[in-house]
Amino acid sequence: QGASDTSMRGRSMLRVAVPMDKGHKWYYVVFDELFVNLNTVSGGPHGGFDQNRVYSGVNHVINSKASVELGYLGQYIHTHGSVPDRWNHAILATVYLKVR
Repeated sequence: QGASDTSMRGRSMLRVAVPMDKGHKWYYVVFDELFVNLNTVSGGPHGGFDQNRVYSGVNHVINSKASVELGYLGQYIHTHGSVPDRWNHAILATVYLKVR
């Protein structure tokens, strides 16, 4: 709201899931997700590094169509000097469903 134009953001994630048991029902999962604003918009985001999210958790495969995941998510947000940069901490719970 109040931005002069459309802002564009690039986003990339590297995610690794490592089996914890021989039956491949439990996985240790980590990911890193980087957000970069591709342009600067008056009244909106500044171009460059925006935020980074890091995650560590476990995933349990219920069956061939469903799994659940629980872990810690740390989110670093760069505010470009308007207010101090900050870290958000969250517990992330996710349900994955295959629809086909």
